[in-house]
Amino acid sequence: ARPAAPLATAPPAPLPPAPAARVPRAEPAPQAPAPPEDLAPTPELPTPEWAPQAVLPDPQRFRYRLVQPGKQGQAELLWERDGERYRLLLQRQVEGRELPEWQSEGRVGAGGLEPQRFEVRRHGRLRQALAPQPPVQDRLSWLLQLAALAQARDPQRPLPPLSIDLLGWRGGVQRWVFEPVDEEPEEADSADEPARPLLHLRGQHPADARYRIDVWLDPARGHMPRRWVQRFDEELRTELQLLDFES
Repeated sequence: ARPAAPLATAPPAPLPPAPAARVPRAEPAPQAPAPPEDLAPTPELPTPEWAPQAVLPDPQRFRYRLVQPGKQGQAELLWERDGERYRLLLQRQVEGRELPEWQSEGRVGAGGLEPQRFEVRRHGRLRQALAPQPPVQDRLSWLLQLAALAQARDPQRPLPPLSIDLLGWRGGVQRWVFEPVDEEPEEADSADEPARPLLHLRGQHPADARYRIDVWLDPARGHMPRRWVQRFDEELRTELQLLDFES
């Protein structure tokens, strides 16, 4: 007898694709409060009312006592100007450890400083560079711009609030408004100079009032900063107090 013919078999149907594994959605880790420069930029900033002719102080070198929570050190601020160009350099050290160096360079115009490049260096190596667009100030130039606007004020009139558009670390721009503090002025106490009143200005972050900067400017020195303090939620973050200076 003939053997039975093999039965024809159809190829096995492809298996349906396995459903994708469901990955549980990770909950974002809690974060510390973002510093002012990391908050979202203020949209559609109107053009600030600049002083008709900002008055910049003479080139000088300042040495400050630097205080951070639980630590102390020193800082040196170098202010140079050559015609229409300027340079600002801030060097700091805390308990023998060097902090990143900040440098601001740019032009000097009728409205004050026009920073073109801001650099952060550590041990001589470039770590970050930003290019502000006028009239935006960088993380260092705002201090001298504030002095220039205060110096240009009419001494016969009360000082109005001073606006500074500040460039953050991530490129966002925030408008800080510095207002005179209605209190007894502090005095510049020096061994070789008589005590004299200082101009105390206070600025708050426009998106988070917990961030605050207090600046004391010296009218007798072109409104150069004698002291400035940064706080978050009433707690000290950084303080610089003038020790001495040279022209």
